[in-house]
Amino acid sequence: MNDKTVEPNSELNKLDTNGDNVISQEEYEQSERRIRLELLKNQDQKEDQQLRMIWYSLISLLIFPILLIFSSLYGLDDAGKNLTEMSSIFFLTIGGLVSVFFGSQAIKKNGNGR
Repeated sequence: MNDKTVEPNSELNKLDTNGDNVISQEEYEQSERRIRLELLKNQDQKEDQQLRMIWYSLISLLIFPILLIFSSLYGLDDAGKNLTEMSSIFFLTIGGLVSVFFGSQAIKKNGNGR
């Protein structure tokens, strides 16, 4: 049996795009390109999700004080008190999340995050 021949039920059979049971260098390179493209696509989706998370966090930092104002205007003193008690940990948590994100992006950009 030729060492380039692919068994019909093998995982490598997926690389044989022309069906001749031989994986050529071109077929192998196409497979490598598809894998790299898939990895880049996954990395792009991950970065999009991280960016979306940061935007939602920043928007929540704007909404939180508005909730405090509305609770005061509508006479919801208990709600305002609860929001005020939560505010310190909320702003600390969101601030930490945003700062870690931007710090990691700076490290990546400078090439120190390999």
